[in-house]
Amino acid sequence: MMIKKSYNDFDTFMQDIIDVYLENEGFSVLCDYKLACKIIKKFLSFDDKTKINSISLDPPEWNGYGGEFVVSTFENELFCERARRDDKPIIVGDESIVFVQRDFVGKDFIDEDYVPKLYFGFTINE
Repeated sequence: MMIKKSYNDFDTFMQDIIDVYLENEGFSVLCDYKLACKIIKKFLSFDDKTKINSISLDPPEWNGYGGEFVVSTFENELFCERARRDDKPIIVGDESIVFVQRDFVGKDFIDEDYVPKLYFGFTINE
């Protein structure tokens, strides 16, 4: 079941992400390109222990991909990639706490057999 959250600003949203990370939980954020860039920049400025494993984040005007991205952590490593492969949505790890940008991410990411630990649908009102 998705818990709907509405944040007043980006920093409040990031505080939730950082709190999850500090509790040694993996997280995934399904979001648009602009938000993925902001999350990565803010997260890396917060923690110098996190290693960058893989970041694949081309601007939409470079390759025509205007779809969703997934930013995630696993064991102090940061990842970012397209959330679709061959036009099919990827499913993030089932041990994660998942944040989904409600107004952007398509409904085809919902899988009845997949239940993350916590699942938040969010908006940021800036």
